[in-house]
Amino acid sequence: MTTLFISGIDTDIGKTYACGALAKTLFTMNFSLYTQKLVETGCDSGVSNDLLMHEKIVGKRFNLAKADLHCPYRFLTPASPHLSAQIDGKIIDTTYLGQQMKNLSKQCEHLLVEGAGGLCVPLNDEEMIVDYIVDHRLPVILVTSARLGSINHTLLSLELCRKKNIDVRAIIYNHYPNVTFEMLENTRQTIKKYMRKFFSETLWLELSEGSDLIPLDKNEATLLLG
Repeated sequence: MTTLFISGIDTDIGKTYACGALAKTLFTMNFSLYTQKLVETGCDSGVSNDLLMHEKIVGKRFNLAKADLHCPYRFLTPASPHLSAQIDGKIIDTTYLGQQMKNLSKQCEHLLVEGAGGLCVPLNDEEMIVDYIVDHRLPVILVTSARLGSINHTLLSLELCRKKNIDVRAIIYNHYPNVTFEMLENTRQTIKKYMRKFFSETLWLELSEGSDLIPLDKNEATLLLG
């Protein structure tokens, strides 16, 4: 059983869509899996909007009736998790997060956990998302794109992963939002150049705009899932 953490270089980078597309791709290869949203802000219903998007992309219903299992914390205010929790008079308990992740992982062969924003997003006054990843020794899939600022944010995120000895299994290069060909190609080559030096075993995956599948062969899927 493998649990992979889907993080991004920033907010609105396409983590939810990439997570759903990866889940759909793995389902087509007959892998059994669930997705989990670590914490969602800006959630105006009892069910995580991001998990509903996963379902829509995959074309398969998960058991979202167990809302607290698939998304342990849901807050109304669209802000950083620690602030949204504070506004609701709550504190995010990472021990509880870990227990719910463990409980859900028992019900499937593989689990994709989608984070919130980037690696240094605070969960509470003491812990960031990267701390949760390190504490649970979770391999990471990092979602990036070619939008302006992506090179800086991607390399900073990877530098943090190096410092924390985090296993970066794959980078998903999201073609959305649409940019010029020059930006798409140059950003790709700049990040890959850095990867050849420090992350030579990390898979490079691409998500084309308008697609809901990620090109991935069986061998790559096996490497991804460990």
